[in-house]
Amino acid sequence: MTGQPLAKAVAAEHGTARQKLVDAASQAGSNSDDQTALKLYKEALSTTPKGPDTDDANILSCMSQSYLALRQYSDSIKVLDQAIALRKNPTTKEMKKSLAWFYYQKSKPEIALRQWDRAIADLTTTIELDPLDAGYPSSRGKLYAKVGRNNDAVNDLTKSLALSEAEMSGKLTKRYAFKTRAGRIETLYERAKAYKSLGKMKEYNQDFAEANKLTDSL
Repeated sequence: MTGQPLAKAVAAEHGTARQKLVDAASQAGSNSDDQTALKLYKEALSTTPKGPDTDDANILSCMSQSYLALRQYSDSIKVLDQAIALRKNPTTKEMKKSLAWFYYQKSKPEIALRQWDRAIADLTTTIELDPLDAGYPSSRGKLYAKVGRNNDAVNDLTKSLALSEAEMSGKLTKRYAFKTRAGRIETLYERAKAYKSLGKMKEYNQDFAEANKLTDSL
């Protein structure tokens, strides 16, 4: 999921003026014109009253992606904190998934700023809010490996692989099945490296062989 589909979700729910601004911002972002995208997103925000508005939260999240692309990491974190505040106390599954996405996105600029503990904390919150998404424990597992917590990395990456296997056993569109399989391959390679760092060469070789097999079948 990226800022662009979030922008489209906003556009689908709002009136013409706001929809046009969000559409234009999304297009600008797609063209790597993130300065223009930010300007348009800010203008879109000004078209509605302030408050705990779902669409405002989505637009703020979209803005964070533009700030991230511009390497304005502190600004990316700032607008995501605002989006998270608007999603406070989610009452539905979809609202929890949305809030999980915001915390996940917030971990990206934190990682860029080498704020490892904050990023791990936000990814932990992400997993708590949306425990069935295989991508989230995979992301935290990769970060654990990056900071040398290889046992924790193996645990998270193993959990991610179990979740992705469950996803693949269900009915998936061809495109989503490919994405899930590609994510599984990346996670296997990451777990293999963590095993190697722990001196567990048997497990390393098994993961590496399985990842290569899956890669050949794509």
